[in-house]
Amino acid sequence: MDKQIDLVESITKKLQGTSKIIKLKASEKAAEELVNTGLVGKLLSDRVINKNVIKAIILKAWRTSRSVQIVDLKENIFLFKFACEGDRKRILELGPWNFEGCPIILKMWHQNLSVEDMDFSSIPIWM
Repeated sequence: MDKQIDLVESITKKLQGTSKIIKLKASEKAAEELVNTGLVGKLLSDRVINKNVIKAIILKAWRTSRSVQIVDLKENIFLFKFACEGDRKRILELGPWNFEGCPIILKMWHQNLSVEDMDFSSIPIWM
């Protein structure tokens, strides 16, 4: 066991990182696709909800015709990427939604806004 540890240590010491800064830019096609199929949702909860819990609930509640990818953006803020624009539109129209008793505010994704700049202060409600 000690020999394996020594071997791993010697290999990792040989690994060197680069000091070069790498800038990544999203493709225009990918950004446009997110505009058409993406929603950003903020869960109003005092506790942090795991992405897998959200996904399990979504699969039951939203009943989308195709898959939904979920990305953690920040604490209780998620990007929902729908496989088709129709599912996204239907979810917005059928809202408001809640998860485990906590409301989730859904907003259209805009490529020129950061998550910090998005306004999650209101929920549209039909009366």
